[in-house]
Amino acid sequence: IHFYKRSIDLFGLVDHYPATSSARVPINMDDYKTLRDKLDEAEQDQVHVFPSMFYKRLTTDPVEGSELAKLEMNPNTSLQEKRHRRVKVWTKNVRLLDKTLVFIPICE
Repeated sequence: IHFYKRSIDLFGLVDHYPATSSARVPINMDDYKTLRDKLDEAEQDQVHVFPSMFYKRLTTDPVEGSELAKLEMNPNTSLQEKRHRRVKVWTKNVRLLDKTLVFIPICE
């Protein structure tokens, strides 16, 4: 299983799902480890876990005045192209279409 390193709190808490629900469930590193332990090595290569900030970066406009913001000012650039530019650093070494399972944690 491929996932980015991120900060983890004292109890290993990574996220909650769904993030805004009063009935949300905590997701911690043990949950990811369980997934890793249940899959053999070949299956693990078919899974990719993005960091929790991936979705926010994908959907949030860049900082005003930044180089990325200037590129996004081009009216001929599609929304898909803009979003790809925002996260291409995180996806350049991953062949997502070859994966059978891709986790994108959404923290809002």
